[in-house]
Amino acid sequence: SYKAPDLDEPKTEFVPPAKLLKPARVAAEGEAMPASGCKLIFSGAWWLKHPIHSYYFWAEKGRKVTFDFSYTGPSWTKVPDAPLFVTDAAGREVKIADITKGATNLAYVAESTGWHRFTPGLTLDAKSKFGSGIEYYVSNVKGAFLAWQADTVSDCFAKFALADNDVPYTGYFEVPAGGKPCRIRVNYGGLILKDPAGNVVDAVDADGYSGRYVFTIQPSTSKAEIWSFTAPTGTAGGWTRALRFYAPLNGIWADSPETLPCVFADHHVPPKKEVVQKERVVVRIDRARLSPESVAALDRAIAERRAFAEKKENAAQRDRIEKQIEDMKKGGVTDAVQHQIDDLMNAVRMHDRLARMEERAAKESPEDFEVAAFCQAFVPLLVEERDAADLDERVAEELRGYEVGYPMGVIEYSDEARLAPLVDVLYGKLKK
Repeated sequence: SYKAPDLDEPKTEFVPPAKLLKPARVAAEGEAMPASGCKLIFSGAWWLKHPIHSYYFWAEKGRKVTFDFSYTGPSWTKVPDAPLFVTDAAGREVKIADITKGATNLAYVAESTGWHRFTPGLTLDAKSKFGSGIEYYVSNVKGAFLAWQADTVSDCFAKFALADNDVPYTGYFEVPAGGKPCRIRVNYGGLILKDPAGNVVDAVDADGYSGRYVFTIQPSTSKAEIWSFTAPTGTAGGWTRALRFYAPLNGIWADSPETLPCVFADHHVPPKKEVVQKERVVVRIDRARLSPESVAALDRAIAERRAFAEKKENAAQRDRIEKQIEDMKKGGVTDAVQHQIDDLMNAVRMHDRLARMEERAAKESPEDFEVAAFCQAFVPLLVEERDAADLDERVAEELRGYEVGYPMGVIEYSDEARLAPLVDVLYGKLKK
């Protein structure tokens, strides 16, 4: 029988507040926390336990911390009232308030100095914690800066989306002392991994892997280090991000290294690598090398790509399906409905991807537009059996080696330089 590769991996655990050191930057009394570039996501497969995310913050004794707490759940049943607790710096459970469904402004006054952990842990049914549909969000924080910890009871993912789809998000996390390699797994979305100096160590686009992609972190010394991950925008980033931190990482991350809860005081920072600026690769189509038939095919492809760029219909389709999903949730999220939502989310991701491709195509220079159309016209030549029913899938598989996408039969690329070797190969195919 099948066994998931990380089934026996230990789950992320809470970090006792006493083990965490005072951060480099502490919020002033009443100071508003800058809006985060990421938004936590609580949705998951219906057969999994409901994810439990934690919030960490530093507060001096007597400090008042206020925030808005949004508590939602399925409309088909009553969402229970629930008490909320904070684990203070002394390890005590301190009740904040009893909350009901909806948005509530809450206040907490620290009874001790140090790190505090806020773990709502709300469920719909105490007897069954699976597929509960409960979601809770913290915003408008004043008097403290929040850090986050990945889920500790379900699939151990840190799931989030960009707060602004046009702005990438960077999160910072601590790699423990000892020099041992660490791993981060990504299941959804693209990710860029950087060392403490900001050097890119590894990167993968949302469509650059299938199933999962595992990053390996190799510290350069035995000292602790602060690394970062960046979730890019557009098709490279994808729709949602799902990360899993494996031990010895603790799964805690923050918007800034200055507000990150750390276990170690001494952190090594390697030197910044000198980046050699590469000359921009200019790709142009030489029509003199094409037969009259190929020129006609290129012109048809240009017209098709122009029509694609001018449609601007995928963004509307994406928004329509998202609204449909929200309406479905209002009617109650049963197992059957959750399955339908999962299927619709695949359509949302595809339409979002195509919408960004439409935007890019509309902004291309005439020369780049022609290059993309040339590739789009002749990439079927990469496949021997061009009358195959699964031609598009076969073409897409061939294009992976060029780091070029082919969703719905449309060329997708992140950099014009990616198309240069592809154009050369297609010229060769046209000669045969």
